[in-house]
Amino acid sequence: MLHSTGEREIKSIAAPVVPALWQIALAGGIATLIGDSVVHPIDCVKTLQQSDSGMGLSFIQASHSLMSQYGIIGFYSGLGAYASTDALGGCIKLSVYEAAKQWTEKRLAKPELAVFLCAAVAFLVASIVMVPGESLKQTLQVGNYDTLDAAVRGIMTSEGISGFFRGYPLIVLRDIPYTMLELGLYDNGKRIIKNMRPANEELQPWETIVLAAVVGAICAVSVTPMDSVKTKIMVDGYTNWGDCLSHMIHEQGISAVFAGGGTRVLWIAPFTAIYLPTYDFLKKQITTIQSGISLS
Repeated sequence: MLHSTGEREIKSIAAPVVPALWQIALAGGIATLIGDSVVHPIDCVKTLQQSDSGMGLSFIQASHSLMSQYGIIGFYSGLGAYASTDALGGCIKLSVYEAAKQWTEKRLAKPELAVFLCAAVAFLVASIVMVPGESLKQTLQVGNYDTLDAAVRGIMTSEGISGFFRGYPLIVLRDIPYTMLELGLYDNGKRIIKNMRPANEELQPWETIVLAAVVGAICAVSVTPMDSVKTKIMVDGYTNWGDCLSHMIHEQGISAVFAGGGTRVLWIAPFTAIYLPTYDFLKKQITTIQSGISLS
């Protein structure tokens, strides 16, 4: 009897603890909310640089324009709408991603490449809440509306529910590769570093932060042209991406499609460096708590 109990204790210690999907969702939402809140001012500058009214402005010039027109509050326009919907999107995206990863890990001998597909599926599911939040955020950032309530009513009146999904195809074209690179490179980067270490040696927090920042910078640069066109469709009234792209190149040259690219890196790299390691930390804390409960 004692031997049997000991065996059960050993098995409970050895068995990996996997957080429930709702716990993963909660960790993803909190991590996304923290990241968004910290770097939102940079996002506001980037959006102005990509709009017609701010095209050609440097980071310093765009920042001065926001400050002179709106004061410090201009750097936080649209934060409520974006942070809440993006946090919900983070809940959905990361829980779907983890569930898809678990599914592939049980069926594939080497699931390293499958995580990229898992990330694409995760974004598509989460896009139903992330895209309306992006639309509201950007129209508030450039001053098309003064309040969130006015923006919601204005979009509903002028365009109906479809107005919240303006630019959706371009967001999909931007964010599917972005999310594949973001989550795929980050997870594979951690795996490669761990494989270079002694067994069971965890990455240090600073290593995950640096890795996430590098991944974020790569993602930001890779999809800047699509992001620039998407922003103008959302805030400047263009009806399709072809007309928008043609007008951009005709008026400002090919460099217009890279407008706000540097600022986008300044926004995405620290955001990724904050939210992915924070997500990992929260997951680890949940796992540690669950392990303690199961052993008690």
